[in-house]
Amino acid sequence: MSLLINHHKPLLFLLVSLIIGIFTTGCEEPFQFDREYSRYILIDGRVTTNGSRVIVSYSGGYNSDSTILTPINDATVIVETFSAGYYVFESRFNNVYEPPEDFEPVVGETYLLTVQIGDKTILSRPETLLPALPYDLTATYAERTVFTANNEAEIRYGHDVTASFVQSIPETAFLKWKYEGDWEHPYTYVDYHEVTGSQFSLMSGSELNAAEISSFDVLWFRNQNSTYSEALDFTIKVEDLEEDDYIGTLTPENQQQIIDSLTEINDTTPAKQYLYTLSVIQSTLSERAYSYWSEILTQQRNTGTIFDALPAEFEGNLFVPNTNEVVLGYFSAEDVEVREYELFYIMDRVK
Repeated sequence: MSLLINHHKPLLFLLVSLIIGIFTTGCEEPFQFDREYSRYILIDGRVTTNGSRVIVSYSGGYNSDSTILTPINDATVIVETFSAGYYVFESRFNNVYEPPEDFEPVVGETYLLTVQIGDKTILSRPETLLPALPYDLTATYAERTVFTANNEAEIRYGHDVTASFVQSIPETAFLKWKYEGDWEHPYTYVDYHEVTGSQFSLMSGSELNAAEISSFDVLWFRNQNSTYSEALDFTIKVEDLEEDDYIGTLTPENQQQIIDSLTEINDTTPAKQYLYTLSVIQSTLSERAYSYWSEILTQQRNTGTIFDALPAEFEGNLFVPNTNEVVLGYFSAEDVEVREYELFYIMDRVK
């Protein structure tokens, strides 16, 4: 028996060597993210009645630290209208292209974008600037039960910011809402402008009419009352503050009392009231733009469950003629209505 096994040893060795050779020579090189990552042209263009601009970049290559967009500041950016308007946008802030002074978007006009990068031409599909819907804005106190990182229920105060339309809503209306905030720090007097581009909501006229409502909550805005430690005092002393600056902590229950009488003193803890100006921005969209932003909103709302929508490549309205090349982003034409609402908050300083 041992003699038979010994005769098969050379055959077994050759077979193992052959298998190793096949798999070794057939293996591909490891995938190199930095080298293999495809860069796409990324364009974010908007023609609006509240400011217009076009941003042109390359999508970033992947690495273990971050994904960085590569600005394109030598493109030729042109916006044309169906009424024979022709406007060259100039690069004024790196890869941000802005229109000439005589560019004034008009409701009802249709716009086209052309971007020339080297020998490559990117075009947009036409976008018509549709009229905004006039609305009023109100804000009321509201409570929300949220769950902390420890999975504990916690009640938080904020505002329901509600838009009420003052005219009938067309079935073909498509609206996007977002907000921005402006406030001055009551102790350092530094101005702050908070832009929340990822915080937006969408509504269509057909949805609103089907629900038989003319008002709806645009957003829930969390209470901005803040407490700062003595380390963040910025060397401001109690003696530097006027008596009228001493007020208590604002809550839904004592709001009116504090606003009516701004003279409360909470031991040695000074506090100041400050004004937060909330700007709610309504933009009209085409049906195609509404579908584009709906896809983005769906992905933002994914929570990591098996019922989430699958990640998708958002289909914009930009293309390279006669090719299948992918161009990321969107070019839109939007009429904009802005309403401001003033909210009063308290900023405490405690030892």
